[in-house]
Amino acid sequence: MSYELTVNQNLIPGTTFQFHVYTYNAGLTSTGHADITGSTVPDVPKITRTSTTTDSITVQLVPSSGGVDEYFARADCRGADIITPVTTVSGNTLTISGLAPATTCNLTAFTVYAGLNSSVAYFTGLSISESEPGQVGGLVVQSLSSTAISVTWNKPTQANGDIIQYSVYVTNPVGTCVQHVQLCSGICVHV
Repeated sequence: MSYELTVNQNLIPGTTFQFHVYTYNAGLTSTGHADITGSTVPDVPKITRTSTTTDSITVQLVPSSGGVDEYFARADCRGADIITPVTTVSGNTLTISGLAPATTCNLTAFTVYAGLNSSVAYFTGLSISESEPGQVGGLVVQSLSSTAISVTWNKPTQANGDIIQYSVYVTNPVGTCVQHVQLCSGICVHV
C-alpha cells in the first residue's frame, strides 16, 4: 500500500526542502527513512529595473521570492525595419541589442530552479530611447540668379533612425522667415 501527502501550505517558490519520514507503532519510532529532497517551482520573473540606450534595452529580472538558477528570455521587436535582436542573458540581467530608434519590444521570460521551469512572464511595450537626428552634412549654397538660390546637403552621419522630413527656413537679413520648405519621405508632418 502506498501513501501520499501533499504539502501545499506556506512553501516558498524556488526552494529545496528535505523530507524525513518515520513510522510509529505501539509507542516505538522507526529510524528515519533516508532524507529525500524536493523543490518547488520557481516564481515568475518580474522586471525590477529597465534602462535604454539608442540601440539597446537592458532589464533586470527577479522572482518575487525564492531562488533561481537561470533566466531564459526571447525578444520580439518591431520597428521601421525588420529586426533580429540579439538577446543576451548574464545572471538576472537581459540585454536586447541591435535595435534602431522607434523600436518596441515584447519580452518573454521564465526562470529555472532545480530543473523546474516557472510560468512564462510577458513584458510588452519596452522601447528604446529616442535621440534627435544629427545635423546635415556638406551644406552648400549656390546663387542661381537674382531671385533664386540652390541649397544642397547630405544626410546626417548620425541619423538615429529614419529621416522622414527636412525643413528649410529661409530668413532675410533681419531674421524674418520669408519661406519655409519641407522635403519629406512619405507624408509631411507640419511643424
